[in-house]
Amino acid sequence: MTKRLNLPSTNQEESSQKRPAEELTFNEDGANFKRARYHRENPFIFFGEKDINGFWQEISEFFGVDPSFPADQLMTRIAADSGRNIYFVSDSLKQIVTTNQDRIKFINMGVRLFVRTDLRNDKDKRSLRLCQEGIAIINKYFSKRRIEIEESDLLLLLAHTHQHFGNLSQSMQKQIENISTDLGSVICLFTVKKHDLEIPIVFVSWRGRNSLRPFVSHSSRKFYFSLCNVDQETINTIIEKLTIEEKNSNNTKKDDDS
Repeated sequence: MTKRLNLPSTNQEESSQKRPAEELTFNEDGANFKRARYHRENPFIFFGEKDINGFWQEISEFFGVDPSFPADQLMTRIAADSGRNIYFVSDSLKQIVTTNQDRIKFINMGVRLFVRTDLRNDKDKRSLRLCQEGIAIINKYFSKRRIEIEESDLLLLLAHTHQHFGNLSQSMQKQIENISTDLGSVICLFTVKKHDLEIPIVFVSWRGRNSLRPFVSHSSRKFYFSLCNVDQETINTIIEKLTIEEKNSNNTKKDDDS
């Protein structure tokens, strides 16, 4: 008599059985490996004449964009007035892309100037938030919605996720009132004077209904604090408190700036 035992399958066998067949591929040695999966990206679409004379015109007026700004070097991955992100590239790079669009797949490129927020009217000019990574270009061409801040305002803004207008200097409050009641991005400017140097600090903030929210990374905040002669121990303490404040803000879903 022959006894047959039903032995339990190994973990490796079980995991192999659970995998979809198309994920298993075998090489010449019989060893299985995962087939590479590729994410298909939409092609980049540059602003055309219709976009520049239509959608972009309203954005340009809102931010006071200089007429010399090369809007035809802006691009998105879908229709311009619906794109989640709007990027800027140099003229030479644009030529390379347009010439090789059918032969080369471009995954990432350009400097992001705008990102669309979650305002109710998705195509409203205010729903496009300026991006800090494109601040060098933004500061050069954008003349409206700019605020000259004092050092006390700078330190206050950098130490918190957002700051109510009433806590800011009178000068800054007046500038905010003069901008308009429109929600949206503003450009904050301050000049640090050290020895014989003048070091500009420029960053993007969001003007909410009652408060201002700076979009500045922790590393940049540390650098700006250092320029203002704040000691390292104080900087570390501020960043630790800021991290807690950001977590609490996300948990309670504060929407004052939306």
